[in-house]
Amino acid sequence: MTIIPKFISSHLTMHSSLEGRMRTERDWFLLIIASILILIAEIVWSTFFFRDNIVVHAPVHMTTISTAAIDKNAMQNAQAVFGRRVSIQSAYESNALPVSDPAK
Repeated sequence: MTIIPKFISSHLTMHSSLEGRMRTERDWFLLIIASILILIAEIVWSTFFFRDNIVVHAPVHMTTISTAAIDKNAMQNAQAVFGRRVSIQSAYESNALPVSDPAK
C-alpha cells in the first residue's frame, strides 16, 4: 500500500527541480504573496461586514440613551460599593487593618 497515491506523486515530482535542490526563494516568495493576499481578503471582508452590520443596519435607538431609562437606585448602589472599596483600600494602606499572610 502506497502512502501517496500515484496521481499526487506524479505532480510532486513534476514540480521539483532537476538537480533535486529546493527552490527556497520561490517558496518564500509564494508564501509571502499568499499571506498578503489572505490579509487583504480578511481586511476587505471585515470592512464590508462592519459597514453592513454596524453602519447600515444599526438601530437608531442603540445610539441614544434616555435619562429616564437609568435606574437611580442601581447608580447609588454602585457608588456605595465603590465607596466601601476605597475605605477598605485606605485602611489596608494605612495599616489600620491587620493582614494575615497565608504564606507564613
